[in-house]
Amino acid sequence: MKVEARVKDVVSKVYDGEIPTATDIRHLLKIEPHSLEAGFILSAADNLNRIASQNQAEVHAQIGINCAPCSRNCSFCAFAARNKVFQDCPELGFETALHMARKSQTNAHNF
Repeated sequence: MKVEARVKDVVSKVYDGEIPTATDIRHLLKIEPHSLEAGFILSAADNLNRIASQNQAEVHAQIGINCAPCSRNCSFCAFAARNKVFQDCPELGFETALHMARKSQTNAHNF
């Protein structure tokens, strides 16, 4: 099994500091999420991230005040309706959101 040459070329350009073209990005967004190419891209992204952050990390918290399935249906996104991560559209009340934010702050999460 070999990674598609075009994917390798795009990743190589990114390592060289180039920004992918709109055509490159459209091509990458059509890649099946569980393919060899997707794994190659994720590995490169992880490596580039570790280089940029000097292998350091922060813990961030997000509070989904209103999460709903997205009709754009990007195959890689948890919010895509096709991925069925979010089945309904719950909305947090003010007090619940405030409580969650304070709890995260107490636990030293960054926003």
